[in-house]
Amino acid sequence: MTRRPREPTSRAAPIRASVPVRWMVPAAVIVLLLAVGGGLVLREVYPARGENAAGTDPPPWPIERDEAEQPGDPQVRLSEAASRHPQHTGVREALQTYFDAINERDFELWRSVVTAERAEGTDAAQWREDFRSTQDGDMYVHRIEPAADQRLLVLLSFTSTQDVVDAPPTLPEPCIHWWLALPLTEDGDGGGSEAGDAWRIDTVPPGTPPVHQPC
Repeated sequence: MTRRPREPTSRAAPIRASVPVRWMVPAAVIVLLLAVGGGLVLREVYPARGENAAGTDPPPWPIERDEAEQPGDPQVRLSEAASRHPQHTGVREALQTYFDAINERDFELWRSVVTAERAEGTDAAQWREDFRSTQDGDMYVHRIEPAADQRLLVLLSFTSTQDVVDAPPTLPEPCIHWWLALPLTEDGDGGGSEAGDAWRIDTVPPGTPPVHQPC
């Protein structure tokens, strides 16, 4: 696979040469995802009505769309539970910038919202080549949870479209639904719109399989 961005092998979250970050999910979350499988993760995270659910149920996901409408809405949306988190605005801004950068092939914008560790060794030309045909949409944040070292763990789903040659070698499809858990770290430069620090998307721990399926 040569068409998606890779983490340098010298990092804390190394990617084995050809496995991009977006195909990785932290081990603490993957057990749940694999246990319930695909879209059923939403029922596990958000109990159904009559099971002491907090707030309203999230909309069905993946969103069923015609092929011409994929990958869907380019705006990041939050569940009711995620929107109650005190850092939800900063988290949404970071994710929106991240996906905008991918959709616009804007390497500098992408670098502005990821940690130095994640950006280290990433070549701009290769990054653009990796994402040359990718479009992401229907980004939906299901949960924002605390993680180690004062980080946050964001459980989200989204849809990507891409040329088949640029798709994962294990799932050569033009449209893919993804489930990811991204760690976010406070930047410390106060660059967010809220008082306090901005959030940056951090490296993802290695050794966890992707959670994705064809549209």
